[in-house]
Amino acid sequence: MNREDLPNDMTQSDADEISLADILSFARENLVAIAGLAVVGAAIGIGSTFAIKKQWEGTVTLQIGRAAGSPVAGPDGPLIESIQQTAMRVQLSTFRDKVAAEVFPQLQNDADALRKTVAWKALKARIIAGTAYVEITGRGTSLEQTEQVLSAASQRIETEHAAILDRVRILPKQQLNVVDAAIEANTKAQEQLSAALARSKNTDSVMALSALQSSRAERASLNDSRYRISQMLAPDQSYNTRIVSAIQVNANAVFPRKLYFGLGGLVLGAIVGVIVGLCRKARAPSA
Repeated sequence: MNREDLPNDMTQSDADEISLADILSFARENLVAIAGLAVVGAAIGIGSTFAIKKQWEGTVTLQIGRAAGSPVAGPDGPLIESIQQTAMRVQLSTFRDKVAAEVFPQLQNDADALRKTVAWKALKARIIAGTAYVEITGRGTSLEQTEQVLSAASQRIETEHAAILDRVRILPKQQLNVVDAAIEANTKAQEQLSAALARSKNTDSVMALSALQSSRAERASLNDSRYRISQMLAPDQSYNTRIVSAIQVNANAVFPRKLYFGLGGLVLGAIVGVIVGLCRKARAPSA
């Protein structure tokens, strides 16, 4: 670049720059178009909400059941299933399919149609920190349908957890049967030893007494084992997942929101107004 060319380049650069005065002048000249189109956009946005199908949202809270002897640790004892796994269960396509099929029985043989429904798409779960609670959120195209979705989802969780609990309880039940059989055998043995002790004399009585004492010690051990196993099956130690907060559905639709659609239409209308103003300005020199 020659030194003689530098002032001309700087002059051209200054001419190309847009100043605040230019922006204000453009806004004044096109204020009516920008404001008018913004208002029209807002009106269209709000009006469109009347044509879009509304959606309602609700929640239900479940407490994960306990299962004594389960390897899954929870905040207050062993759980049927980990809280994280229960939340992930709700996200499974197979789980959603079953829930949606209960809400739309006419679509249960059409998986593609089921997965297009709001009930299928919006179903989700979140963990309530520090507790054994999981909150399920669902949506529907009516208040009644939203309640159906949440009811079907919570019942499905309860059913699947009940099956897990039954499997966990199989071993303690078997152990309890074995202990009960041993206690019954011990009772009969003590009766026989007591009768033998009553008939015995001298050396025989000492042996019978020793055997009876040993049998009684065994019985005490069996009673202790039975108590521990019974505790594992007690209702306060092993119980199924249950609803702790009833289904709650918002009285007002959560979608579409008039405020959001109105603001979106307002912004888009204003942008269109600016584009119209720029087009007018571009045609002005050639007019």
